[in-house]
Amino acid sequence: MKKGIKFLIFILIIIIIIGAFSLYKYSDLFLLNNITIMNNNRVDSIKLAEYISDKNIKFFDLDKYELEEFINSYPCIRESHIKKGFPNKIEVVINERIPVVSVFYAEQYLLVDEDLVVIDVVKEKPNYLYEISYKFENFHIGKKINDQKSFVLKNAVDLVFLINSLEFEFHPDIIIKDGNINTIISDDISANFGDGENMESRFNSMISIYENMKKDGIEKGCINVSHDGYPTLEMFEEGNWN
Repeated sequence: MKKGIKFLIFILIIIIIIGAFSLYKYSDLFLLNNITIMNNNRVDSIKLAEYISDKNIKFFDLDKYELEEFINSYPCIRESHIKKGFPNKIEVVINERIPVVSVFYAEQYLLVDEDLVVIDVVKEKPNYLYEISYKFENFHIGKKINDQKSFVLKNAVDLVFLINSLEFEFHPDIIIKDGNINTIISDDISANFGDGENMESRFNSMISIYENMKKDGIEKGCINVSHDGYPTLEMFEEGNWN
């Protein structure tokens, strides 16, 4: 009799295990589809949740670090952290990439962050960002702009941060041409930063000359800080550095 009971218990356990396995494998009960996105301002939470849901990950199959790496490949996301809740919940806390400049490229504008990662592409010029004109071969959304002269572009981005750190009455256009960073301060005043190496030092020199120009009533010229030597002011008729 005892042996019969033990056998029935054994069969019952087998049935429970098979049932639990079938429930987990073939039902959506444990599918991580209850997704909450935290700290998102630019990222569309619905699209990101769909992006994650398409992985069809179940609760006990989740590799947290692998999923975080997958989420970090999303164009607007710098990094993410995941918390999961039984049986199908997942909370994603993200650190977004923030555009700092727009790069004019083939009649469109690339929104680029401080690491030169292309976050988005828009047709209309975003007036809230400094525009940089820069010629290069190609780009991919979510990837870093990386060519032989991309270090010059990075220095131009550093220039934008320096401009934003002070209160100026001007909002200069920035043009990268022949490996040189040029800024158009006004119709008749420009500045040449060369390749932008030691940008902070060159920027401070430019500001010093610009302030002296205002004091002396000089309204035309190109401020040349294209090297680490003594800066110069080049005078010309129309203030055109081209």
